[in-house]
Formats: sequence, C-alpha cells, structure tokens
Amino acid sequence: DDNWGETTTAVTGTSEHSLSQEDIVRITKDMEDSVGLDCRRYLTLTLAVVLGLLVFLTPLAFLALPHLLWPEKLQVCGTACEGLFISVAFKLLILLLAVWALFFRAPRAGLPRVFVFRALLAVLVLLFVVSYWLFYGVRILDSQVQLGEGRETHAHNYAVSLVDALLFIHYLAIVLLELRQLQPAFSVCVTRSTDGETRHYNLGQL
Repeated sequence: DDNWGETTTAVTGTSEHSLSQEDIVRITKDMEDSVGLDCRRYLTLTLAVVLGLLVFLTPLAFLALPHLLWPEKLQVCGTACEGLFISVAFKLLILLLAVWALFFRAPRAGLPRVFVFRALLAVLVLLFVVSYWLFYGVRILDSQVQLGEGRETHAHNYAVSLVDALLFIHYLAIVLLELRQLQPAFSVCVTRSTDGETRHYNLGQL
C-alpha cells in the first residue's frame, strides 16, 4: 500500500502523557477539593479526641479537686473511698477498651458524610458531662457540705455515678451502631437455564 503513512495511526508516548490547559485546571481543582476533605476529616478527628479526653479526665478531676482545693481540711476517707478508687479505675479501663473497639476502627466508606447516630451520641455525652460539671460545681464546690470526709465522699460518689452513666451510654451506642444494623436482608438469585446467565434481585428486609 503506497498510502500507508496517511491511513496508519501511531500512538506515541507524547500523545499518551500530554496535558492540555483544561486538564491542568481540572487537576488543580481536584487537589483543592481533596484538601478540603482532609481538613474536614482532621476536624472530625480533633473533635472526637477532645470529647474523649473530656470524658475520661472528668471523673479523675472529680476525685482530684477536693485534694487540690482543701488539702488541709480533708480527713482520711478509709476503706470505702479506696474501694471507690478501684471501682472507678477498672470502670474507666473497661470504658477505654470498649470505646476503642467500637469507634476507633477503619471506616467502611471514605465519603464526607455525617454519621447521624454517632453525632447524636456525641451530643448526648457532651450534654451529660456538662450537666455533671454543673451539679458538681453547685453541690460540691459551692455548697455548704460538711468539710472533710463528707465532701470527699460526695465527690467520689459523683465520679462513680458519672462512670456508670458513661458505661450505659456506651451500651446504648452498641445497640444503635451495631445491633440495629444486624437485620437480615434477602436477595433472589435467578439463573437462566438456556445460557446460564445469572441475575440478582435485592428484596431488602422482609
């Protein structure tokens, strides 16, 4: 063929990797969008870490504040307070392991979306901790509770009560985030006998 040079299409490395001005603009826009997604992801992680620190440090603050504010007026609490210390320590350890197992997992999807139940649980925990701080400030710090063993015992009881309530909120989180999702979904598989083509039809929850 004398005209092979006019009808043959050759793909070169330059044509494979060439970029137009529109491609450069699109790549720049995609990079800017990805930066925004990273900022939102890190913002969510930062808020979660701050809330977690607030939750775990609040019971310890309830126990430590009487010793820091009135060290000379406190009496030795005795065996009862030592038992409460051990109870709070083990409950906080259990809560830490449970929160790590439930929340600190690789997400199933990387889309920028809001997990409604997680957001509601975070708001509930925040309101709960703020309410306990308000009651602690009124009942323990500003009230006329008898100084000494009585005030320290009240602070210990508040710390134990807060940890118990946080454990129950974690049980609620398990129900909402895990057990609620474990509902059976049905699918019908149909195979055509003539050529063996298979189709799947999702029926959902029945």
